[in-house]
Amino acid sequence: MPQTLIANASGSDASPRAREFLWLVASFAKLHRLPFDAALLLQRFPPPHDLASLIGALESVGCKVEQRRLKHLEDLQRLAIPYVAFSRLALERNDSSAAEPQPEIQEAESSLSRAALVAKTDGERILYFAVGSDTPQFIAAKDFLTQFEPVVLTVGAVRREAANPESDDAAGLDPART
Repeated sequence: MPQTLIANASGSDASPRAREFLWLVASFAKLHRLPFDAALLLQRFPPPHDLASLIGALESVGCKVEQRRLKHLEDLQRLAIPYVAFSRLALERNDSSAAEPQPEIQEAESSLSRAALVAKTDGERILYFAVGSDTPQFIAAKDFLTQFEPVVLTVGAVRREAANPESDDAAGLDPART
């Protein structure tokens, strides 16, 4: 994933939350071959970086984002790849509430740090990248809903004029809207 692109654009003074935010947006821009400029993105979407700003940033670079609720294992097989999943907070706390599903993506401070880019599935295994990591990880599809929230963000590319690299708006950002 685009670690160097983010490091060069955000500088060493970027907060961990900003680096997570940029990693997610840059990853989807790269996957969909959309232009991306980290500096412009941070100008348009300053901190705090939360779920709403992530969705706005993804849409600004030319992605179509939809929130999907997963109720059954079969729902995973119908999802368009790639998508963003969020690990459950209960697993991080390692307490007895881990078995209870959380109904929505938590707008908690750590929601972006719990993000994962799901890149591939063969029906039995799911390949994903934890936010900020270039190392692929696998999870059995049957375990996905116990370890990740039941709500994901599907992220597809939208072909539109703003995504034209020869336009003045090479980052997919409309300067008039900043």
